[in-house]
Amino acid sequence: MPSWRAVGTDLYNLASWDGFTACQSIPTSSGSLSVSPTTPKLKGAPMSRTKKAVLATVVTGSLLAIAGCAGDTGADAETATDGYSTVTLKAVANSRSSLPFQAWEAFAEDLAERTDGAITVELTDMAELGFNGSEAISLVSDGLADMMEIIPGFVAGEQPLIEGVQLPGVFDGFDTSKSAWEAWSSGLDGLPESTGGHVLGSIGWECIYLWSDRDITDLADIQGMKVRAFGEAQSDIVRSLGAEPVSMPLADTYASMQRGVINGVITGATAGSDLSLGEVSSHLVDVNLGCTGALAVMNEPMWESLTDADRDAITASAEVFSETSWDIAREATEGGTVRAEEAGVVVVPVDSEWSSKLATMSQDVVVKNWAARSGEDAVAVFNENLATFAGFSIK
Repeated sequence: MPSWRAVGTDLYNLASWDGFTACQSIPTSSGSLSVSPTTPKLKGAPMSRTKKAVLATVVTGSLLAIAGCAGDTGADAETATDGYSTVTLKAVANSRSSLPFQAWEAFAEDLAERTDGAITVELTDMAELGFNGSEAISLVSDGLADMMEIIPGFVAGEQPLIEGVQLPGVFDGFDTSKSAWEAWSSGLDGLPESTGGHVLGSIGWECIYLWSDRDITDLADIQGMKVRAFGEAQSDIVRSLGAEPVSMPLADTYASMQRGVINGVITGATAGSDLSLGEVSSHLVDVNLGCTGALAVMNEPMWESLTDADRDAITASAEVFSETSWDIAREATEGGTVRAEEAGVVVVPVDSEWSSKLATMSQDVVVKNWAARSGEDAVAVFNENLATFAGFSIK
């Protein structure tokens, strides 16, 4: 694979550097690639020129011609039988170790089988590329990845609208959260400025809880705690409960709980069990935080370049992807609480009194703050897609 160097808006093959041969436009799976030092048009964590050059090499490098700058790849390449393009899609999941990665693999297998091998998927994850979830929208919107897993909590600082489906205290239980996610992914498909591209569907994770080193028998017991949270909306509900939200990587939470830096962690029951949080927690508390999830998004120019047959096949495989991920999420939600109990943790279910108080906090604080952050379209998008599942509309 050649090495590349970014200079201005051009990308140079270092093997030809002495001859100063510039690749003004490099064919890739999403059209052409240039590396620009400017901030992307879409809001999202901007990437440095160096990071863009690295990702161009790692993610799209295998699609570049080995000799020189020429290449013939992507949807403009040979069209196979049955109207399918012969193309390899570069997909970036959040993490290989996460539950949804199994669903990504199911998607890749289903799509290859559905198209008789014409459309294949090459999977990697953010960690392998040296990126984090806050950069996901920029990666897919710039065409440096063909498909991307976008977690609302990670991008909500720049794109708050996308977090509407993950507002704590709004959706009761797994089934309601799943239905809300499905409706939300469909509703956001017409808003590429917020998602980075064409939304293929939702990706289920698991319902999330509060792991606590305190005995929690009432919501008032949460006051004064320091709680690891991710996303603006979670921070709002933590503050509403009288606690202090703390931002930190999930991998750091065990040591932080052990040292008393924090008193609680918001994450899934399975995710927490995998981190052995049961060793440093006494209670696992359901405070109606709902299910976390993600969006599967495809670069818009890539999507538009595909044939109708390609798009139909990808859409059908994306449905398999989504259902598989939610099946895994259900098992993780149910099995995670069992694992916590086996570790000696007291599992505290949400009761009707708590649900009422949490719903009031959410509507009075969390939802209003989200709508204010998200701009003039937020209320209409929420009411059209989520009000049925939330049980209320935003006035």
